Amino acid sequence: PRKERVIGVAGATGVKAYPFSALELTPVVNDTFADLDVVVFLDAPTQTGLAYSRNVEGRTLTFDLEPGGSGVQTAFIDRETGSRWLAFTGRAVSGEMKGATLERMLSHLAFWFAWTDWNPETALYEG
Repeated sequence: PRKERVIGVAGATGVKAYPFSALELTPVVNDTFADLDVVVFLDAPTQTGLAYSRNVEGRTLTFDLEPGGSGVQTAFIDRETGSRWLAFTGRAVSGEMKGATLERMLSHLAFWFAWTDWNPETALYEG
């Protein structure tokens, strides 16, 4: 729908939109588009959405939401090393990757109609 809120993510060779309705069902999405490996996160209570590159130190990581966190205490656990990452900062706070930081992707929270007005070639994440 035109007024669906999305997290729009832009890379050098493509853009993709992640609808809030899909992210509310699956708040952490590991995805690849336009040769980019991304993790997109939505914290529904605060309506905060972020996108990071999943490539860290030559590895492509896959993230899951750590149970029980909320707000700034929300964390991811990567499947490859078991490291714990703070979702709002992208920083690993424990495990093998402790001290590493995920690279923020260029992203924007917008209504679908506004995002596609500026990015008409947007791919849409469908869950």
